[in-house]
Amino acid sequence: MLFIIVGGFVGAYAFLLHYNLRELRKLHRKSADFDHYSLSRTYQFKENVVVMKMLCKIAVPFFTLLIPAFVFYALFIETPQLEEYELLRMVSAAMFDWWIGLICCFSGLSYPFFDIRFRRAARKIKFFRRCRKQRETVSTISKVPNCTATTEAYFNWLDEDWR
Repeated sequence: MLFIIVGGFVGAYAFLLHYNLRELRKLHRKSADFDHYSLSRTYQFKENVVVMKMLCKIAVPFFTLLIPAFVFYALFIETPQLEEYELLRMVSAAMFDWWIGLICCFSGLSYPFFDIRFRRAARKIKFFRRCRKQRETVSTISKVPNCTATTEAYFNWLDEDWR
């Protein structure tokens, strides 16, 4: 049943993405006569395609991260409810809960790495600004504070040697 639901969702998603791309191509062919409605419709289709492609990039890592949670859940459900298996069942339930919490933390922290729009929004959050600042201080090369004055002085000095 779950396979049918997931398959239906993926099929509907693929259909919508294909429909948006097809409509966007149609609008580009008729680009000679633009009015306000066709311009906003073109923008909306472009936005739909960008968001849907971004969601595809996000979905693949998260579904791979959910595999252990499904394993823990299946282990909890399929283990017999006997006293000797009670520890295994409770540990698998605890690991399932822990794994879901870990995925929630990971997803919240990883969104700025998927798209530039998330990075722009993350600049307002102090934690991401601090992480970015630390990364920039490690990766930057020290620069001369007044480059143009130093460059001019250097070339003037060379010019004096040639005279």
